[in-house]
Amino acid sequence: MKQKLLITGGSGFVGQNVVRYLLKNNPEIEIYNLSRTALDIEGVKNISCVAEDFVFDGLLPYKFDYVINLMALSHNKACTDLAYTEE
Repeated sequence: MKQKLLITGGSGFVGQNVVRYLLKNNPEIEIYNLSRTALDIEGVKNISCVAEDFVFDGLLPYKFDYVINLMALSHNKACTDLAYTEE
């Protein structure tokens, strides 16, 4: 049985490299990318989300074995308004 891995922010620079590394070195893993932008990498399943509004309870039925959190708010408002990032 394949293990399930969720990578939040997998479409970012670091995330894409982590995904490629894992696919190359772990053929028995099922990778899910939770991100605003879908990854066009064979073997990756995409779950679309907007980080500011996403309700993570919807992921419970997937029963992931592992989670790698690489998601970040990187737009101008998140970088300049600290109160925005604490909501």
